[in-house]
Amino acid sequence: MAYQFVIWGLITALSALILRISLQIYTGRSNRKRAVAFFHPYTNDGGGGERVLWCAVKAIQDENPSLDCLVYTGDHDASPHSLTARAVDRFGVNLLRQPKVVHLSKRKWIEEATYPRLTMIGQSLGSVYLSWEALTKFTPTFYFDTAGYAFTYPIARLFGCRVICYTHYPTISCDMLSRVRRRSSMYNNDDFIARSCKVVYYNLFSRMYGIVGSCAHLAMVNSSWTQSHIEKLWSIPQRTKRVYPPCDTSGLQALPLERPAEPAKIISVAQFRPEKAHGLQLEAFAVAIGKLDAHFPRPKLQFVGSCRNKADEERVQRLKDKAIELKLDGDVEFHKNVMYRDLVQLLGGAIAGIHSMTDEHFGISVVEYMAAGAIPIAHNSAGPKMDIVLQEDGWQTGFLACTVDEYADAILNVIKMPEIERLKMAAAARKRAGRYSEQRFYEDFKAAISPAKYQNVSKGSVGVSIPAATTQFTSFFGAFGQRRNVSEKRWGLCLSVADSNQLTTDTGDKASETTASSPDDRLPPVDSTSSPRFQTSVLDKSGSQTSDVQPKSKRSPLTARERLRAAKVLSRYTDSKPLKKSARGKNVLDALRDSERGKKRSGLPEAPTNIFDDSKRGMPKQGLTWDFPGGNDLFLILFSFVFISTVMFATTYVVWKLGAIHFNEN
Repeated sequence: MAYQFVIWGLITALSALILRISLQIYTGRSNRKRAVAFFHPYTNDGGGGERVLWCAVKAIQDENPSLDCLVYTGDHDASPHSLTARAVDRFGVNLLRQPKVVHLSKRKWIEEATYPRLTMIGQSLGSVYLSWEALTKFTPTFYFDTAGYAFTYPIARLFGCRVICYTHYPTISCDMLSRVRRRSSMYNNDDFIARSCKVVYYNLFSRMYGIVGSCAHLAMVNSSWTQSHIEKLWSIPQRTKRVYPPCDTSGLQALPLERPAEPAKIISVAQFRPEKAHGLQLEAFAVAIGKLDAHFPRPKLQFVGSCRNKADEERVQRLKDKAIELKLDGDVEFHKNVMYRDLVQLLGGAIAGIHSMTDEHFGISVVEYMAAGAIPIAHNSAGPKMDIVLQEDGWQTGFLACTVDEYADAILNVIKMPEIERLKMAAAARKRAGRYSEQRFYEDFKAAISPAKYQNVSKGSVGVSIPAATTQFTSFFGAFGQRRNVSEKRWGLCLSVADSNQLTTDTGDKASETTASSPDDRLPPVDSTSSPRFQTSVLDKSGSQTSDVQPKSKRSPLTARERLRAAKVLSRYTDSKPLKKSARGKNVLDALRDSERGKKRSGLPEAPTNIFDDSKRGMPKQGLTWDFPGGNDLFLILFSFVFISTVMFATTYVVWKLGAIHFNEN
């Protein structure tokens, strides 16, 4: 009896949970607001991701000023005024108006400290919970992820949102999988089993990441390296657009290339996060100073970055302790959470900028170095290697390095470089940085969200062929244009929108009915000189066709009464039983179908469609409906998500209990 009671209780609880979730989804879809909501839980990180956030907000406000912008944030002290002021003070981005703010209280579920083991899957599932809170508080039309939480996309699709993302780097990359596989081959016995299980774990996670990422309607990536990995993992190359991140090259390019002679300053601009490898920079700087002659002026190393939390503060303190240990305490400076104007001043005094993150997706700081006239010393991988530190007009623009010794040699090359040679390299680097300006970001961003929508509109007249192909640019976020069926009745003329380039209409038996149905005094006159290709054909009494009007002939326009009389004369030569209007329209459609130009080609749409067009799709139906975006595909996504999650956790539990295997993601 007790067993049955427990089963009944579990079924009841599960049913109540499903009902609650369904009601929340239905409520969110019904109350969806026309707005763009940015999912960016950390709005005080101060890095390139936050710059992208504010530049994206500004671009959308420029593109459609009537569209509201909203930010989901876990910073409880954030307000519309403070965020607007921060965008100006920290990044120099002036928003047209203040964004709305929705505060999130569940941000701890995406923090790294919450998951000492299985960090990737833990943070990913935590982001699902956090996005659920966000979407139940405010459901927008457009869900824009700028923080890289791909596991939130299926949830946004459930709420009827159009999912757009700007991905800085993939959560898991093919390079990461390759490194894990290589490491597993280096171990034997128990270690080999542990590493093999980790390979399985990473492969399962990459499969899940690919499924959820493919839910995005539009995926913008920030570099060639990121694009190659996202296209391989998400398998949506047609919806993936490369948009280089915004870099303040215009303001920094105003700085003079000349630098103070002593002391030579090397700057490092990066958040104080472990992957930025500040320790490697300290070690390389110590090696470089050790190789300098005693009489050579000692350079200075300046660390500039933001601290997100207590862990970052502790990391800075450890760097200070390490500088003392390396006897560099007098040669190293730390600048935390500086204002934008102070950052510009620091960049203007540096001869070089150092960057040491492995597989940096792009490297905004590297571009800022180059724009400011500081020679970059970047890691020889990913974005800096593939997109940034490349030759410009045959001139070298910087240095690439991997090891401590390579960084030390690059530092020595810069500080010992003759001034003329340094100025030439700095000028080439500055020119190269111009490719990644904020203006370029705005242009590429708007091009990504505003694809060209082609409409072939052809108008016919009496013996007239007017080819017309109008191109209309419509925004994903704007008031979307709709295809129109135009019908005008002028002198036996029917105008309609067609897919062919040219549509020639003949008067024939249309003249009688059309003119008879129009009042005499309201028929507009037709000027034969309005088009050089205008020709009038008249049937004589014998039924032959003669041309009396030349393209450039001048004559007074016919009055309504004269046109009516001419129509009556023409009607004598038509069939005794004129076709009805519906039958005549059917004949026209049949003729268009039979013609080569009017026939719709199989496999091709009528016109390039806009998947973000409100007039076509995206708005929920009235009342309770289960017609979610994605249809059967969405069901397959959810089923795969649940199935793979179950398999992953079951495998992890068994391995954990039987083998006491701990997964270390470092």
